Parts: sequence; structure tokens; C-alpha cells
Amino acid sequence: MDAVLARLATALSEMGFVVDVTGAATVLLWLGVVAALVALGVALRKRVNLTVWFAGLVVTAPLLLVLGLSFQNDPHQIDSPLVGRPAPDFLLSPIDGGAPVRLSEQRGTPAVVNFWATWCVPCKAEHRTLVAVARRMEGKARFFGVVYQDEPAKIRKWLEGAGSAYPQLLDVGSKAAIAYGVYGVPETYVIDGDGVITYKFTGPVDAASLLSKLAPLVGS
Repeated sequence: MDAVLARLATALSEMGFVVDVTGAATVLLWLGVVAALVALGVALRKRVNLTVWFAGLVVTAPLLLVLGLSFQNDPHQIDSPLVGRPAPDFLLSPIDGGAPVRLSEQRGTPAVVNFWATWCVPCKAEHRTLVAVARRMEGKARFFGVVYQDEPAKIRKWLEGAGSAYPQLLDVGSKAAIAYGVYGVPETYVIDGDGVITYKFTGPVDAASLLSKLAPLVGS
């Protein structure tokens, strides 16, 4: 079921609807309720006015969906105190080998730093979105994945199937995550060319929202 919800969340995000796995579950439940009500209306067609029944369903169903999706957002979520401040520097090695990456050496170009893990279902759901945006922003912004509390073998195996368009870095001892105050993955930080954090996404990102935060930084 988790895999189904992850695919649904990804599909909805690509369509412009910002939902996480919880939101995808809400949509799936909503579809089931609507289908059940349609079936009930048909079954009771001799006792009820179908025109009135379906008109009421058309009016109330979208309202129920909006109400349900509103619960996926945490009203107590606190913005990161790092926004507006220099991004904590790190020196991390790529999962596939090669020279370690030092974030401070990337200045001059906006960057996106995504903390994720293979055991995190929403992280897997947003991966395709991040890869697509990274390819679209090639030459304009740099992307870095920082793997949080995970095992190298599992990371390599998952990336072999999912693919990537940017370096995936090992955060041994969670030092980078601690510096960024990561509470739970996924978390994504948008950093300008001067190395200052301009925005933090908590939870899976969608392409439209990420592009909107990058646009003023890349001049488009």
C-alpha cells in the first residue's frame, strides 16, 4: 500500500497538486467514498431523485476533499531559523565515490540541498520531481542529495533503479543533518548564490513550488 500511495502522491504532485503520502491516502479514501455514494444513489434510484442526489454530491464532494487535504498540513510547523542566514558548510563524500563535495565551494550558483533516506516513503515519492527540476535547472542551479541515517548498500541499490541527476552524499554521523537542524526527512533547503538559505521545504516538494523559489535566484 505504501508503494501505491507514493506513486499516487508523485502523480498528483506532477499534476500541480501539493500532497504528501498522507494526502494521497486522503484522495484515495475520497475516491472510494464518492464511488460508494454513486453506487448507493443508483441502488436507491426508485426512492430518491437522482438529479438532486448527484447535484448534492457534485457540490459536497469537492468540499470534503479540500477539508480532508487540509489535515496534511501541520499548523504548528515552525520555519527554520536558518532561513536568511548562511547555509552551514559541509564536506561529504558521494555515494558512488569521487572527490568529497564542500558546499561553500559551490557559491556563485544557487543550490538545492535535499535530506532524504531510502526508508522514507515521501522521499521516494518526491525523488522523480527533484530529478526533473534538477535537469531543467542544469547550468543554473546545483542540486545535492544528503542521505540521512541510511546504509550505503541500500542507497546504491535504490538509486540503481530510480536513477539520479545530481550527487548523492553520505552524511556519516548525521553531522550535516544536525547542523541544519533536520527534524525528519524529507527536508529541502534552497540556497542563493551567496550561500544564504532563502527557503526551507518540510515534507515532499512539488515541481511548481520548487521552481517558484528558484526562479528569482537564477534570473528566470
